[in-house]
Amino acid sequence: LIESDSLSYEEAKSMLNFFETSYPKEKVIFVGIDDHFKGLRKKKNFTFLGNICLGELASLIAVSKFGITFNKSSFPFFALEMFSMGRSVISFESELNREIFSHDKSLSMEFRDMIHLKEEMLPKMLCEWNWFDEKKLNSIAKKFNENRYYEEVKRFLKDF
Repeated sequence: LIESDSLSYEEAKSMLNFFETSYPKEKVIFVGIDDHFKGLRKKKNFTFLGNICLGELASLIAVSKFGITFNKSSFPFFALEMFSMGRSVISFESELNREIFSHDKSLSMEFRDMIHLKEEMLPKMLCEWNWFDEKKLNSIAKKFNENRYYEEVKRFLKDF
């Protein structure tokens, strides 16, 4: 499952070529903004779903092995959605991602560039995708649950 929001046309094309040649039986699904991928949509084993609701995304996450996000600059909602369903994430190296994920190598993997992603991270993840601790992944997502923030604000105001 690949978040396509911050993925360029060239990066998407590179990912498709990689999966076609190295893992032709793997089904790859892109979610998020994908208007700029029009020329790539005709490839088989690849699905472009565009923006979908959280219910549809939850169903996809439940049957996926892991997620890939190229997001470097904004809050990693996609990764947290994956974590909440007990799925791990391969993410672009960034300070924000390290801060949110606590740089725990048992929860997610980071890649530096497309070469690192394709030559090291994806082969490892495709072979060993089920070694991540689902409970740990879920606990990260719970840290950002809106009800938790609401309760913290309530406690703060009560003590104020």
